[in-house]
Amino acid sequence: MFAILTLFALQIPSCETDLTAWERFNANGDAITVEVTSGDELGDDVESELFSNTGAVSVGSVAVSPGSGPIGTDHVVTVVVVDEFQDTVGRVRVEAQSDRGLEKLDLVQDLADPGLWILTLTSSGVEGEVRTDSFGIGLYREVAADSVSDTASIQ
Repeated sequence: MFAILTLFALQIPSCETDLTAWERFNANGDAITVEVTSGDELGDDVESELFSNTGAVSVGSVAVSPGSGPIGTDHVVTVVVVDEFQDTVGRVRVEAQSDRGLEKLDLVQDLADPGLWILTLTSSGVEGEVRTDSFGIGLYREVAADSVSDTASIQ
């Protein structure tokens, strides 16, 4: 069997691929908080501005609706990338951090508006639980894999 596998492997043509990676485009500290409450009332929407990697330029905004609510609440995370950078940003990710751990999820780009990215997250936990969750927002651009530092890229 070893000889057959070796022969088969030798018959596979080598093909070169362009290796790409995702480089962070916005500031590492761009985040927004969401309150998980014990009551049934939903809170007002929360919003925050997003900045370039150096923090010098506004590149968009993030909003979460509602901004607070009990376990089981659906929170719509909306990221708007300003027109000037819509062609640069090819991926948007939320890193939802709570007492329960970290979850990394990609937002979905609106096909009719390349600057609009949306994802619905549902608060999970034990009924009556109270906590503050942080949603870190990452905007990424696609680059050649060999031009990205490990700290700026995602898999």
